[in-house]
Amino acid sequence: MKRTKIGIFGLGVVGKGVYDLLKGMPEFEVGAIVVKDKFKPRNIDEKIITYDKHDILDDLDTDIVIELIDDAEEAYDIVTTSLKKGKAVISANKKMISAHLRELITLQKDTQTQFLYEGAVCGSIPIIKNLEDYYANDNVLSLTGIVNGSTNYLLTKAFEEKVPFSEIVHRAKELGYLESDPSLDINGYDARSKLKILIAHAFGKIVELDSILMIGIQNISDADIDFAKDQNLKIKLIAKSYSHEGNHINLVVPMFISDQSDFNPINDVFNGVVLNSQLSDKHIYIGRGAGSLPTAVSIIQDLFLIKQQYSYAYKKLEKTTDFSINYPSYKIYISYSTTNHLLSEVEQHFSNVIRKGVLNNNSYIIGEMKHEELCHVQHKYEGAGISAILFDTIQPNNQ
Repeated sequence: MKRTKIGIFGLGVVGKGVYDLLKGMPEFEVGAIVVKDKFKPRNIDEKIITYDKHDILDDLDTDIVIELIDDAEEAYDIVTTSLKKGKAVISANKKMISAHLRELITLQKDTQTQFLYEGAVCGSIPIIKNLEDYYANDNVLSLTGIVNGSTNYLLTKAFEEKVPFSEIVHRAKELGYLESDPSLDINGYDARSKLKILIAHAFGKIVELDSILMIGIQNISDADIDFAKDQNLKIKLIAKSYSHEGNHINLVVPMFISDQSDFNPINDVFNGVVLNSQLSDKHIYIGRGAGSLPTAVSIIQDLFLIKQQYSYAYKKLEKTTDFSINYPSYKIYISYSTTNHLLSEVEQHFSNVIRKGVLNNNSYIIGEMKHEELCHVQHKYEGAGISAILFDTIQPNNQ
């Protein structure tokens, strides 16, 4: 039996997990692994370590390339070069894929070469394949999810432990749960990239990243956590894409989650995605979303799919029409230090103030705010230490 020869770029947390799994699979042969750091100690066969990407890209016997590096532009070069040379590619680089999604889909079709990336989105959850296959002929009405296991871990521990947030971040980084730049997770960039990819497969629309409203968890304070606990709520970073009667909104935001929510029991590094569709009603997918093995398992599954000649068909992308946009209003909580002079400024952006208060030296306002106003607040006050958390009551505007 001919073994499938694989070239791997990157030997970080996920790369090491993939390599360890492949060692027990005789049908695959790891020909080379490209790394950058020549001095980092590695407990693997040094004969397959190389520092030259061409040892894989120019090797005629390499069948499949697995791309697992941090640098998005370098990753794009590796992926496109591999596809042009007829090598099937698996990637987990959500930043690169979301930034170049349209070009990558076109290149995959032009070269008729497989390009899979299940591991880029929700760790061990096979959500892209489900969207491509099971939902290919079903109209998805909404997609809502915890798609970043790292921030879910941070928020879970913030509710469970009375320790500084910075300490939880440090612990998460040591466990390999955070990106090398933690702000990519904490500020919402990672979840936004994943949502863009999911929108393409669920709704057949390639949206611009800037069109997704993004609010991270970097400004959430102990007072916000205490407020949520007092109301018997949790806080989760939620990615949501919602379609109804021609209206469509996309956002990544912290949300208060009640004990009745599907997301309430999804804690630590677990991801969860809730899909509502016209024919299938509601399905819930839950699985580990951060760390070495969850993503590695998805990459291994993609390897077997490539051997079975599977490709993404992008059926919805072929027949999609442009969305009209009728932005909703949100019930929202905004808080800031009582010493912050922006109280009256921020209040002007609410269309209706429901409640104001002070908790643990933090002032807060709860009220209704239109989507456009929230975008304005997010951009204008992003660095001002203001936290914004939505209540899970998103509805389309009646206007």
